[in-house]
Amino acid sequence: MSRFVDSADDYEQPHHVSRGDVQIDAKHLPELKHEIFGIGADRHAAKFADKLENAIEFNGNDLFNKFKPMFQDRNKAFLYKTIMDKHNYVPSRDRRVLMTRWLTFTLPDSTSTFKTKVTYKSDTFTYDQNQDKSTIEWHLNFANYDLFSYYSQRLLAQDELQVLECFQLASIREYLCGCNYSFSSKVGENGEKPTPILISNVERVLNIDTTNIYGNKFTKATQQEIIDASTYLNPASIVNILAIEAPKSGQGSYKESEIRYILLTCYTGFMAAKLLASKTNQLNEMQQKITSSSLSLKTIIHTGWFGCGAYGGNRILMLILQIIAAKLAEIHEIVFHTLAIDCEAEINEASVCLGEIEKSGRMDIDGLINHLVKKNYKWDISNGT
Repeated sequence: MSRFVDSADDYEQPHHVSRGDVQIDAKHLPELKHEIFGIGADRHAAKFADKLENAIEFNGNDLFNKFKPMFQDRNKAFLYKTIMDKHNYVPSRDRRVLMTRWLTFTLPDSTSTFKTKVTYKSDTFTYDQNQDKSTIEWHLNFANYDLFSYYSQRLLAQDELQVLECFQLASIREYLCGCNYSFSSKVGENGEKPTPILISNVERVLNIDTTNIYGNKFTKATQQEIIDASTYLNPASIVNILAIEAPKSGQGSYKESEIRYILLTCYTGFMAAKLLASKTNQLNEMQQKITSSSLSLKTIIHTGWFGCGAYGGNRILMLILQIIAAKLAEIHEIVFHTLAIDCEAEINEASVCLGEIEKSGRMDIDGLINHLVKKNYKWDISNGT
């Protein structure tokens, strides 16, 4: 099961393999933009159409076969080979995978009164399959700015774990490395403009219990420990991934620019997820065309200690900003998976602050950010994961 801290920076350098000669059958931006912002799209979708920077839709089986995962860490390579040899995993020949990259949105002028449901669970990502066909669920990837760039290396943090459990995400990285820069792998531009990447309809084929092999422990684990911790999923579960990166390694109290950037990052990612509801629903349900309006679909965001852990973010502030972003994007529900740690104090303090904001009625965004600056939230230190 996945833990929710960010990846550390001290790994080996990522590998880059150019395979520009490989051809893959795919839909591209012009056709996909029409599908995403056409019939069934959110009522406010049209004004965001120019923010869809790039999009590609693959046949998931074709993607996997032409851009095979290339795990370099011996334990990851061992686990991948074991699964392939024992179970002969083959992605569905009919399921398609959509990848979109979004330019930075503009924050609304004021706070929202939308009633987003906030749920806390003292567990890790379980990726339970929701039987409600009107609900689209997204799970955050606490990304490095260069998406999945260290997936093949020795560390097993949240980003790398997600890729190890979903082999098609490794294929996505190999495609990004081999597509001659036709699709950027960056989820941010110079730490100033978030550019979320969302991946719809990926197969999750492993459930890995990381209790004893998380982080830097993974590369030191025995092969038997890794096998014992891994459960093959047949059939595979279907997940939708939202990749954003938090700022890292700040010092002292949070600055206005840092709070604004975190809010903007979460809002852009969450709003993109909502805009993709109809198209993602079509893919998840393997329908030939969009049949549901985004107005009738509910979007749920699964997250956790985004920007904390290795990045040293303040837990209380990161809870607050994610909830505010969800309300701004009119997300139906945001679910915080808080691990098994005692975090009641952080949740209560975040709730008090959010209550103060709500009592103020509609507050302009600049006023909201200044209010949070005055709270004097301080950066934590990296846990070195």
